Amino acid sequence: MTTRKSPIAGSWYEGTGSALREQIRRSALSELGVGYDFAETLATDDSRRLVGVVSPHAGYMYSGPTATHAYAALHNHHPDLNELFVVGPDHRGYGFGMSAYPEGAWRTPLGDMEISPNLLSEVRNSQLPFDLDPSAHSMEHSIDIQLPMIQYAYSRTPKFMPIMLTRQSLEQSMRLGKFLSGVKGVVIAASSDLSHEYDYERLERNDREMIDHLLSGDLQSAERFRREVDMTSCGFGAIYALIHTAELIGRVEVEELAYSNSAMIVGKRPGQYTVGYLALAVYAV
Repeated sequence: MTTRKSPIAGSWYEGTGSALREQIRRSALSELGVGYDFAETLATDDSRRLVGVVSPHAGYMYSGPTATHAYAALHNHHPDLNELFVVGPDHRGYGFGMSAYPEGAWRTPLGDMEISPNLLSEVRNSQLPFDLDPSAHSMEHSIDIQLPMIQYAYSRTPKFMPIMLTRQSLEQSMRLGKFLSGVKGVVIAASSDLSHEYDYERLERNDREMIDHLLSGDLQSAERFRREVDMTSCGFGAIYALIHTAELIGRVEVEELAYSNSAMIVGKRPGQYTVGYLALAVYAV
């Protein structure tokens, strides 16, 4: 079995198991975090089907607290999760189209997270042109950064299938969403940050309007807005794919769980480069 070792352990998140668990726990209990240790589930009477969550992908010191909101919701709605897709963008250009993973496991300081044979079979049998090249994923962080959060939440780690999107578009996302909606019991973690800006007011304005478009579930309007303002939301394709999956399963409902940005962590200064972070829950009802 081939094992991909994380290229970001020790930098984007802590490099040892004990330190990483403590980093995630502190993120959850921080002012911007979910407010409790999400390795435990909370009782909920929410009967909606959670199709998936949106979680950011900066280093944990920046976006970790916001990410804990997403994975707390995932754990509460799917306490016995067996497998999930993790979809994220290709920042480095190593991939081609939609890159999945052929076998094995991905290793973080919290252990190995195995590729799901069932989801791999779904990918192999799909009509979509998935690229099953492990080298495409070798240095990308957008999917990797999600895995310790999942491992922390679940005492029995779910299996997964990574899908990395290169040259994202609404059309690509809708094709992917159609495929994902046909996978029985599908659960998705979509990895994306929001705006990357030197103008803080522009970041706040664009992030808020984009969030409102996403909450409406109207992907056409979200994409029009993204293009109009040239919004630098690096994983928009993953978000779109998740929402489209849910709307093909049932009536889509999108819930904002948390929002933050890097200036809330390091302080706001004029002309400072700032990145927005969002956690969403996406339901089919």
